[in-house]
Amino acid sequence: MEWLLTTVADYIGANDHQQPRRHQGVTAPHIQNPALRSFPRGGHETNGGDIDERDDNGIISDVHCLSNIPLPPKSLSERDFLLYYESILDSLKTAVFETVQPSIPIETTEQLFLFLRQEMNARRMRDEAEQNQFENMQAILEQVEEDLSSFSSQVLDLVDAHLEALTESTNGMEEWQLPLLQSAILSSVSRQLASYASRGHIEAMRIHILLHDSSLMKSILSSNGPKGGNYGSMLSIYYDILDASERAKSGSASNDIFHRLAQAVALEHASPIKVFDTNEIIDPIARYMHYEEAYLQGELDPSFHTLSAWELRMVVNNDASNNEIEWCRDMLRNYRPDHILERNDQWKYCMIVKSDVRYKRPEWAANTPRTYTQMMSGGGKCGPRAWFGRFACKSFGIPTWGVRQPGHAAMSHWTPKGWVICLGGPNWKKSFWEDCNGVEFEIETRARASHDSYEKVLWLDCLAAINQEGCIGSQNRQYLSRRVDQRLWRELSVLQKKAIATSESKDCSPRRRDDDLVETLVESVLRHQNASGESIVIEPEGRMIIPAGMSLTPKSGNVIYTKSFYNASSGKQAHLRDDGSLEFQIRLKHDQTYRLIARVVTVHANPTPLKLRINSGYSKAEHQIDIPYSKGYWEQTRPIEVYLPAGMNRLRFSREEGLGLTIKEFILEPIAMG
Repeated sequence: MEWLLTTVADYIGANDHQQPRRHQGVTAPHIQNPALRSFPRGGHETNGGDIDERDDNGIISDVHCLSNIPLPPKSLSERDFLLYYESILDSLKTAVFETVQPSIPIETTEQLFLFLRQEMNARRMRDEAEQNQFENMQAILEQVEEDLSSFSSQVLDLVDAHLEALTESTNGMEEWQLPLLQSAILSSVSRQLASYASRGHIEAMRIHILLHDSSLMKSILSSNGPKGGNYGSMLSIYYDILDASERAKSGSASNDIFHRLAQAVALEHASPIKVFDTNEIIDPIARYMHYEEAYLQGELDPSFHTLSAWELRMVVNNDASNNEIEWCRDMLRNYRPDHILERNDQWKYCMIVKSDVRYKRPEWAANTPRTYTQMMSGGGKCGPRAWFGRFACKSFGIPTWGVRQPGHAAMSHWTPKGWVICLGGPNWKKSFWEDCNGVEFEIETRARASHDSYEKVLWLDCLAAINQEGCIGSQNRQYLSRRVDQRLWRELSVLQKKAIATSESKDCSPRRRDDDLVETLVESVLRHQNASGESIVIEPEGRMIIPAGMSLTPKSGNVIYTKSFYNASSGKQAHLRDDGSLEFQIRLKHDQTYRLIARVVTVHANPTPLKLRINSGYSKAEHQIDIPYSKGYWEQTRPIEVYLPAGMNRLRFSREEGLGLTIKEFILEPIAMG
């Protein structure tokens, strides 16, 4: 304890010679509103209205000295660590308040709060308006929003100017950003950090390193911080991942995909995530390794490499087990590759819900936890269908955000051109998830599309944290009843997001990938799409392989031909729905009996048998092929014997009705004549 008091006293005393000097007001001639004309660059006015003297630039030139936090001791109690961090925080906050935080005149903040209250009231009245009054109230709301945007943009411009002046006067951003980031973290979780640091010297040093790594702090805070504010758990997971993966460790300097993925897992799994319908906690290290390996094997979406840590959080929080995630990718590539290769960005991957997760009362296996495999076969209504859609997208590395709408469950997910809603109405205004409404979330996604501009939001969020301002619950019930006068910086943060989102193009250009990355399986298949057509293969011993893609049946609603992932040059495969059928013609030189096998994929229990009708001249023969429930993997049917006479034979495979059946090929193995 003596060491602690001495260290903190020395630390604070070492900076006593720095008398905080306040910046003089700045006149902005382009600002029309008188309340905004005088805008101090930092600090607070004295009671008499005079401004304390500063240096020529109006900036404390050695503010960075305050951010040099002393090394932690090797052993302290949780209480002592709390005193240690709180004492450091007090000095950091003094520096931030006197130097970094802009001082907005009271009349300006009151005017801003007035506009915000007017906007809330107009929105509430619009939402409660009768049908015949709705358009009038909508027009009033739009005018109020325009007035708020115009006024707030002037305030935000001056905040930006203040921070730019700080950067110029301190010869770089690091000197003012570091104490701001440190203060934001310590203000939020000093007690949690103290608890973690008291576990041992390694844990204390991890916090010390974090508080001196502005890049890491910036990434963590701009990604919304650890789930539940659990910094200790986040740090443990983060360093365990770096120990487990050389790629994540080596990528930490360049912030590449592996390091962003490591951050996303650590941030999201800081609060444990359970496997769907079980109490089994997902191992975050295994979760990271799963997606790293899947990426290196080319199994994920080609855009995966471009995702930010914030977006990746909405991938790695998949509540399926790693085995089920792998199953989903295998199943979709085997069973419905067209949902990967031929769908637009909105329906890629999640189209499997519309085609195969039947809208019905769900059927679950008895006395066992529910699984996504069961969901595929057993169906469900809007809830299970939304779960499966999110699961499918996350399994391929596409971020998803849950969506609830009045009386309905849906989903939304990332695309290269912005976020879209699936399995529900496209109206963001009627969507929400947890404590966030759809409009605010969609604005957030568009604001984040401009990485450089979004840093402006980060600094405002840091100031909100330092001033102990609570987050704004953005579901309408909370959003339209909040106390705006208690959340100046948080309100400015929301307004900054809206300003950035408005300035961004609605159709933002797709993110580009590096040329030297691993080729994905999708890219490999598409690269072979112009390969030469398929043909019947007749092996020397007489074995015939008939590709399903060679069928004479034209493509229709019940017969779908698509490129296959079966192997790099495997051509096409066929998918049958309901009463779809396939027909082939085979000419033989002599009579022959064959053992017939079909290579198939099914995802529904109790699949309908496939009927085979052989027409040759005046003779006709019918057979039945039992189809296995293969749960998304390639499997061969039980062989049946068929007799084909010399000459032209027409083979027709059909069903009266049935759920999806995918066929790659038919194999005819000659049976030696006795």
